Amino acid sequence: MAAVTGILTVLSVWAAFSKTYSAWKLNRELSGKRANSNNMSYNPAYMERKFKNIEAITALYTADSTTYRNHVLSTVARLADAENIRVIEMPGTENQPNHRTGIYEVQKLGFEGDFFNFTRFYNRIQAASGIGRVRGAQYSLISQPTSTGTRKSLRFYLYLERKI
Repeated sequence: MAAVTGILTVLSVWAAFSKTYSAWKLNRELSGKRANSNNMSYNPAYMERKFKNIEAITALYTADSTTYRNHVLSTVARLADAENIRVIEMPGTENQPNHRTGIYEVQKLGFEGDFFNFTRFYNRIQAASGIGRVRGAQYSLISQPTSTGTRKSLRFYLYLERKI
């Protein structure tokens, strides 16, 4: 009986350690695979999707330089007219030159009107395509002296940028 108990004990210890050793090897192998799969730079499908998204985003900010100014002016004027906003400054004139960096061209447009109309106009400009990206916006309250007193008007300056 002691011999059978000894043999069963040795077999159970051997079975337990062999299963533990197999599980340890499998864990090590799967951990190595997981470490490689977490690094997305090794995934070519991910890189392809990433580059397509980047190209789509830059296409939103890129515009044709020959028709860009005319397209911006006509689109902005149409949207401003729809919101009862008066255009007071246009880009590309002596008073309002375009600002160019090495990569982008920034145009400043000036408007006069009501705050709520400006807010709706700003949302429409952001949704418009082919005019570049809104780089910034500025509200300004202007007091102008008149013969009857002072006239206050709200001005809105919009800065559009496009990739050159």
